[in-house]
Amino acid sequence: MVAYLPALEHWSLQMNGCNCWDQVLEEWGIAWWPAAIAHGHALFTTTYLDAPGGVNLMWNTSMPALGLAASPLSFALGPVHTFLVLLVLSGPVSGAAMFLLLRRWTAWLPAAWVGGLLYGFSSYMAAQSTVGRLHLIFVPIPPLIVLVIDKLLRDTRPRRVRLGTTLGVLCAVQFLISEEILLMTALLVAAGLLVLALLYRDTAVRHALALGRAASAAVATFLCVAGWFLAVQLFGADRLTGPPQPHAQLNLFSSDVVSPVVPGIIQLFHPSWALAVSSRFDAATPGEAGSYIGASLLAALVVGIVVLRRRRIVQFFAVMALASFALSWSPRLIVANHHLPIPGPYAALARLPLMGDFIPGRFALGMWFSIAVLFSVELDVLHRSVARHRAANRPVHRHRQPWRAMPVAITAALVGACLLPLVPNWPYLQLPARVPHFFTSATVDRIRSGSLMVTYPYPRTGLDEAMVWQAETAMRFRLLGGYYIAPDRHGAGTLFGDPNQLSVCLEGISRREAATKAMCDRTALRQALIRLGVTSIAVDRSAAGADAARRVLASAAGAEPTVIGGVDLWQCEPGPMPTRCRWS
Repeated sequence: MVAYLPALEHWSLQMNGCNCWDQVLEEWGIAWWPAAIAHGHALFTTTYLDAPGGVNLMWNTSMPALGLAASPLSFALGPVHTFLVLLVLSGPVSGAAMFLLLRRWTAWLPAAWVGGLLYGFSSYMAAQSTVGRLHLIFVPIPPLIVLVIDKLLRDTRPRRVRLGTTLGVLCAVQFLISEEILLMTALLVAAGLLVLALLYRDTAVRHALALGRAASAAVATFLCVAGWFLAVQLFGADRLTGPPQPHAQLNLFSSDVVSPVVPGIIQLFHPSWALAVSSRFDAATPGEAGSYIGASLLAALVVGIVVLRRRRIVQFFAVMALASFALSWSPRLIVANHHLPIPGPYAALARLPLMGDFIPGRFALGMWFSIAVLFSVELDVLHRSVARHRAANRPVHRHRQPWRAMPVAITAALVGACLLPLVPNWPYLQLPARVPHFFTSATVDRIRSGSLMVTYPYPRTGLDEAMVWQAETAMRFRLLGGYYIAPDRHGAGTLFGDPNQLSVCLEGISRREAATKAMCDRTALRQALIRLGVTSIAVDRSAAGADAARRVLASAAGAEPTVIGGVDLWQCEPGPMPTRCRWS
């Protein structure tokens, strides 16, 4: 709650980080699913973005599971506040799931609690939270998946069908939150099972047979729950047949080899010398700088791995931590901002279908999963060792007995020294969502339900706040443009689908705060309004370039706007011909 204190203190329309990019699309998704069900819209493909063409929502971070689960909140509070509540809950819920898993592997409850804390509030979680990527930080499912697999492998008489069904449901829920996290989890689990087969060669065949029956139930359950969604994604309208994003930008979202020991702006303690290095990382955008571990925690992990090297759980998660961190590097190694002509492990993945579409830096979640296990196991062993030493050297006379809390004090001191460098730079930046009053008042009923609206700023990439206006009205109108992934003419993903004369003109005004005749020809704009079927126009009067946009649109519509609720509004009334209308 401290992280989001400004928005919680001033309970008004708030947005995490900025009114732009991914968090706007996710807020839109939170509003879409309950509104689509309530109004009988098609769920997975929609013309409410990029009208009149449409978007396949399964190729976008629309988070059906969270949108449907949070629908009561969405109806009561609106999508912006619901998004904030889910952001606040993501760390504690994810950490609690990790705690539940670690209780199976540790005897001392505080050790499991610290492991859950590390997982739920790691530098990965802090980094992704700065830009509000809810689909990447709401991650309680991966620990639960591992918990089910652990029960299958270690329980004396596991109920394989029941556990397999549970596993299928968990995978389906994760699929409906973030496919990227599901595929990443599947890849790391498969690699982990291979490592386990090497560590336990004598029982590998028996365990494989035990997993086979559960896997069949898991696959069947997954297809029953998520099969419809998956079919729409792979075979539905506006599907992608190429990569969702250019592979050339993978370097921009990857980890530097020295990033675990160089703090960045998202840590509370970031010396100027460290910031001079970390600010030039290729993943210097705060949202992707999630590999920082800190020298003290890293030293504790190395010492613990060396001392406990004979324990299988330590061997296993040490390998998984190193593998996950190595996969977070770019296809060509980057060391202290120096690009080396040496291929990293991700270069092999980049050649594979689906796997090559991962953002490398997000493998840091797998690294922190492993670190949380390693550190909690080390604390558990340390606490027991200190307690045994204290018991063995207890004096005969009671008044000379050492301090009873010595094991706890030593462990607490180690935890404090290791976790202090990881303290995030809270609170996060919070900004008003900038929703004009028109869209949150009863006056929005003047817009006919399902009508097509063009807005200024034109919704695209970093200027997509009009999607929040649409979400606040419970999807009353369709929107021209939007921030989404759609297929280009080759089937690969693009953020700039279906350009038109209106988008070219209004985006140009946003960049220059002025209109040029070449981009904003009156006749071409009027023809675009008729051809696309636009029936409403709204210009945010507080936006940069609003005066230029108002003049251009008034000229194209042939009418002056009504000023209402902070917007300039034009509406198109039915005319004598079906394809034309009168602007007023």
